[in-house]
Amino acid sequence: MAEELGKIEKLDIEQFGLRKLYVVPLLFSGSDAPADYKEKLEKYWREVNEQIAIGSEGGANQADLS
Repeated sequence: MAEELGKIEKLDIEQFGLRKLYVVPLLFSGSDAPADYKEKLEKYWREVNEQIAIGSEGGANQADLS
């Protein structure tokens, strides 16, 4: 049987209030990463930033929905 390494507990949503939460997988590269990987990684982080900027500009939040 596999050994349990750790456990991630479910967070209480109330501690965040009406703020939006974003889950973004953390990707990084070492200095010796291939050039094509670095290009894809830069594109990934640009798109993450764009999507978060779009999400913070407006849209419905919980206060708007009640």
